[in-house]
Amino acid sequence: MGKFTLTSSNITLEGSVLKAVSKTTAQKDVQTSIDLNDCIANIDGTLTWTKGGNFKATSRNIKVESSSGNTILRAESQKANGSSWVDASLNLDEKITNNEGTLRYDG
Repeated sequence: MGKFTLTSSNITLEGSVLKAVSKTTAQKDVQTSIDLNDCIANIDGTLTWTKGGNFKATSRNIKVESSSGNTILRAESQKANGSSWVDASLNLDEKITNNEGTLRYDG
């Protein structure tokens, strides 16, 4: 479902909070945000959709990038052994939606 990128602009990340200007069906621009910590976890170095995941606690160098019409979350995520870090990514358009100008987790 997701696909918030199609109706959003000025997409940024502050800490774990995804921010955007999203359009309503009436084409009104609305400033909106969602805390990705509430819906993404780091499971042994892999970013995974999970309610209350708190991925930021074990991730660093977190950023969002635009790629082929999608918004991708990228980070270095800590492995379960606690001593190694791996590159991880997650396509936010899989489960983040724009619901009348409000970013929501559709999971």
